[in-house]
Amino acid sequence: MTEKYQGSYQHAVQFKEKLDINAIFRSAYKHVKERRSPFVGSVAWTAVILFAALILVAALVRVLGIEADGSVQAILNTSVQVLILAPCVGGLTYVALKTTLLDKPNREDFFQFFSNPWSIIGVSILTAIVSNVGFLLPHMIAIPWLIAAHILFTLAVPMAAIYRAKPFAAFIGSIQLVTKHFGTFFMLHFVMFVLYLLVGFGAVILSNFAQAGQVGMFVGVAGGVVLAYIIFTRLVPLQFFAIAEIYRILFNVTSEKSEMSDDSQPPTEETDESTSEDFRP
Repeated sequence: MTEKYQGSYQHAVQFKEKLDINAIFRSAYKHVKERRSPFVGSVAWTAVILFAALILVAALVRVLGIEADGSVQAILNTSVQVLILAPCVGGLTYVALKTTLLDKPNREDFFQFFSNPWSIIGVSILTAIVSNVGFLLPHMIAIPWLIAAHILFTLAVPMAAIYRAKPFAAFIGSIQLVTKHFGTFFMLHFVMFVLYLLVGFGAVILSNFAQAGQVGMFVGVAGGVVLAYIIFTRLVPLQFFAIAEIYRILFNVTSEKSEMSDDSQPPTEETDESTSEDFRP
């Protein structure tokens, strides 16, 4: 990975303009319509890797004779998320960032974080520990805790993967930057939650159709395929492209192609050279 995509943490800290979430979503959706193919390919690789990992874990549980009760299952799921999913998310974020910069990603861009995943795994462990504390709290506190953690850690993996910050620095840096622009990040996650919820409602309706005979089964299966297509080719790319757009704006990441484009990117704050020096949080 070349350093030109890292950007400047100092610029992110000093960025005082309000992030325009509407412009960010418009730009992200434009990329979804026009440039999503490499990202969708990376999503497919992620699905294959996770499927293989889950099969391997299930086989190990059976061979070792471990009783997969609720607590053991939770530990196994968290381990898969930290060790396998985290490098995939880093790769997806990097592919999304290159896409928003109009630089064509390749397969190596997605897989590069598997060769040195330790910063990403480290920050994923930190975020998982803090997030899982919510399950130990009363329900009235747990739900706000989990929501806040999900929002505050939005930039943790991107900072560990793209900016190459150390785990604790990425953890703290994400909290600092998201807190500073909390309204924007809240709206990002709220909009995506609503979109995923609508798909969930569609899945419930289709499941009812599937129980109404052969015709209903056909409608349910066909509808399920359509919903899966929407999730993996529209919603997931939209979410990652929106996060990449925010990273690009905050960290002042540019490329020659993106600078020549006059309408594909949301406006960014103009700064002088004194505010673009790079230092790590």
